[in-house]
Amino acid sequence: MHKDIEETRRINEQAVQTEAFVQAIMEAMKKCPPHIVISGLMSCLARVMYVSNIPVETVANGLAGVIELCERQDLDGSHT
Repeated sequence: MHKDIEETRRINEQAVQTEAFVQAIMEAMKKCPPHIVISGLMSCLARVMYVSNIPVETVANGLAGVIELCERQDLDGSHT
């Protein structure tokens, strides 16, 4: 049970850190042109991949899923 509590704390801390990171990125890039935002995000993604030793295929599959979702929303007219 102690192990579960520690794991839950670790996950909650990661969630807080992730949210803070996302907010910082959004604030920093709020007034930037889209091409600079995309470039910055790709650079950040590459660093995270390197530090976390995430295979390129994993990231490519995830990005393909996001692109597919966006395309579906465009086709459905359900984007907000």
